Amino acid sequence: TRGSPLGEIVLRGNSREMFNRRVLDLDLEAIILALQACPDATCTTLDLSWNDISDVGISKLAEFLKTDERVMRLDISYNQMGEEGARIMAEMLAVNKSIFHVYLTGNKVGDIGGLALAQSIGNNSTLRTAELGNMDLGHKTFTMLGISLKNEMLNLSRLNLDRPVLFSC
Repeated sequence: TRGSPLGEIVLRGNSREMFNRRVLDLDLEAIILALQACPDATCTTLDLSWNDISDVGISKLAEFLKTDERVMRLDISYNQMGEEGARIMAEMLAVNKSIFHVYLTGNKVGDIGGLALAQSIGNNSTLRTAELGNMDLGHKTFTMLGISLKNEMLNLSRLNLDRPVLFSC
């Protein structure tokens, strides 16, 4: 073997080292290509929080995670994911059975994106943690979450819904 196995990739945009050089969509594409080129490398944590990843990058990441089974903890909090990115992420969570912890806090996906995530989370028996705070989620998302959480196969032990939009229609 060449060196020690990679256990995690942590590129937090709010860290001192990354503050002036946050991860963009093209950077994320390079990270994905590197992981694809090294299928034997272990990468249980992928922390890309506080960066500038848009729905374009989220789409590429979700496509990769649909088939990759190494990542168990995914943190893409406080990026530029919107409604479309949330829908794409929900599609990935519907088929990925290796992610136990997903952190999406601070991405302004709104109620439409929240609905897709709520439905997907309710049908995912692998997830243990879902951080969905400060995402501009409204009443429709909370209603869907209420329905989704009734699933007996659900193993979710932590759900964060901080700072919802309380007056949405």
